[in-house]
Amino acid sequence: MLSFPTIRRSGMFAGWHVSDIWDFAYLPSPGRYLNLESSMSTSAWALQQSVFATLSSDSPVLALLGAPRIYDDVPQGAAFPYLTFGQSTLRDWSTGGEEGDEHVLTLHVWSRAGGRKETHAIMSALREALHDQSLALDGHRLVNLRHEFSDARREPDGDTYHGIVRYRAVTEPA
Repeated sequence: MLSFPTIRRSGMFAGWHVSDIWDFAYLPSPGRYLNLESSMSTSAWALQQSVFATLSSDSPVLALLGAPRIYDDVPQGAAFPYLTFGQSTLRDWSTGGEEGDEHVLTLHVWSRAGGRKETHAIMSALREALHDQSLALDGHRLVNLRHEFSDARREPDGDTYHGIVRYRAVTEPA
């Protein structure tokens, strides 16, 4: 089970002092709070940083993209092809005695080359760079990183091809 910091009671507003809770966010479970300052180094962020670093230094991926066009937020007028980080999901994967997280990480490939060939080539290079690799994560250890599926489709504009690549990872604190 994940553990969250306990907020100290100080006798003010309903037993909590405002300064005790300004940097905490309420979680759905009663009595649970998450320190926002420490959440910046979550395993999900560490995983995304490591995936970015791995792909940004992978020669086959860079050759197919033509440059390090890997974005979390795509700049206006970005040249095709490029890669974006999509939805990521984090679930508690703790055991009775050890903490852990399960991640579902989605990458999107965007291409305007005629046909799906470029999209499939980039998705294949992503799989080679990430599937079953041992990536270094800041403050966490990657237990495994597995490719789940890849999908290539034509977007409604008729010019853009969109590849969706999903990975599942398990991490634990370092």
